Amino acid sequence: MEQFAENEYYKVYIENGIIFGEYKKNLDIDIEAAKKIVAIRLLISEGKSYPLFIDARNAHSLTKEARDYLASPDATHDIKAGAFYIDSALTKIMGNFFLRLSKPHVPAKLFNNKEEAVQWLQQFKELK
Repeated sequence: MEQFAENEYYKVYIENGIIFGEYKKNLDIDIEAAKKIVAIRLLISEGKSYPLFIDARNAHSLTKEARDYLASPDATHDIKAGAFYIDSALTKIMGNFFLRLSKPHVPAKLFNNKEEAVQWLQQFKELK
């Protein structure tokens, strides 16, 4: 682990050129949580762009305001691509809803296998 940070909503660290983020247990993501999640990611990225692995398994809900913000250029700043790790019907529905309606400004994809998600992100590590 190269760098690590944590707040009440999110744990985030950099490892092998990828940022890994994990939502806290049973997290309801509103706009306040979304902004703090992005802020802590930006803090550890220190102005460098990275692919982002998000462990979304603990996400319980996502408001429209939070969803729109998380897909915005402000929130996706310094992200090359995003892989969402899911493991339930609920997180799959939320993830698909996010990807289809909010249309993030970076390549993004859902995965139910962590290794496949990390492998997919590898192709984005060298992009500027």
